[in-house]
Amino acid sequence: MAPISVQLYSAREQMAEDVPGTLKQIAEMGYKGVEPAGFFDLTPAEFRKMVEDLGMTISSSHGPDVMGDDFDQAIEAYRTLGLDMVSHMGLWKAESVDDLKAEADKINPVIDKLDALGMTMFMHNHDKEFSVKVEGRSIFDWLFELCPKLQTELDIYWVQVGGVDPIEVIKQYGSRMPLMHVKDGPVDPDSPMTPVGQGKVDIAGCLKAAEGSALRWAVVELDEADRDMMVALRESCEFLVSNGLATGTK
Repeated sequence: MAPISVQLYSAREQMAEDVPGTLKQIAEMGYKGVEPAGFFDLTPAEFRKMVEDLGMTISSSHGPDVMGDDFDQAIEAYRTLGLDMVSHMGLWKAESVDDLKAEADKINPVIDKLDALGMTMFMHNHDKEFSVKVEGRSIFDWLFELCPKLQTELDIYWVQVGGVDPIEVIKQYGSRMPLMHVKDGPVDPDSPMTPVGQGKVDIAGCLKAAEGSALRWAVVELDEADRDMMVALRESCEFLVSNGLATGTK
């Protein structure tokens, strides 16, 4: 079983008000790790210390961006966080194979630079990478063919919103999936999400399909919730741990 982390974008409103207090609540829920999306005026070193002082670790991070001009600065931040994976936030629009090849031509040289540093890149998807088709194939399938070293942080909820069975994607790409975004809800992009285990996604099936894969962390993320976010995160952690689907600290 993979250890359980939480994408802190879920608690962005709480983090904006009280970083140490919010992290303390998350640690007390039983999460083993956190995945930041920004550092709330802290340096990466300060943020890491705050997390580790609470008995958690930084599982992964959304940013800083390595695709721009500040590659060296971004790499320094990831290393300070103790990470060997960097993020790419996906491709939402492509109308032709040429569009996809142009994106791959941007990604692959960066992946090669990362490879020389002992690091990898993962892509986080939304629904469009699966719902948009180019010559009958999804953006996701095209990119993962054109970028053979690219890894995935598979967001199983958005896969299903995109009209594809996430279990089948896990079976196909599990060897390239170090991270999974575990979220649940009505599979309606205009509706808030539910705590994990209370929606329409086969959470147990997805995590069981990932057994024997490259999965290193199961990362809970709720973009919006149908109740207080901190309650939803606690219920999500309890569901995953109590059902033997991921490991927490409780």
